[in-house]
Amino acid sequence: MKVKHLIVLPLLIMILLFTTLFGCAHNDNYGLSVKKWVGTREPYFIKGWGEPDKFYTKGQSKFLAYNENGGAPEGCTTTFEIVGEFVESFDYEGDGCVGDFYTHTRRR
Repeated sequence: MKVKHLIVLPLLIMILLFTTLFGCAHNDNYGLSVKKWVGTREPYFIKGWGEPDKFYTKGQSKFLAYNENGGAPEGCTTTFEIVGEFVESFDYEGDGCVGDFYTHTRRR
């Protein structure tokens, strides 16, 4: 019986460590995948992400907000700042902000 515990405990620790390390990487990957849209002209951006769920203006900037569930109860809200006709910056929040590094468009 002791031998079984010696095998199971390290295995559980490895699984916990693996899920913790790679589970936290999702938001980093999301940020990297969304960052590629910075510098894109607004019409091309809208073609990729679709119409925003919400938008507002403040000064010379227009803000486009997209809400996604992403499989998490908290979901994900990604907001892009448009200055002139280009995506200037973005911000996101929520545990549902997941994506891979190579591609990201809005999940419809």
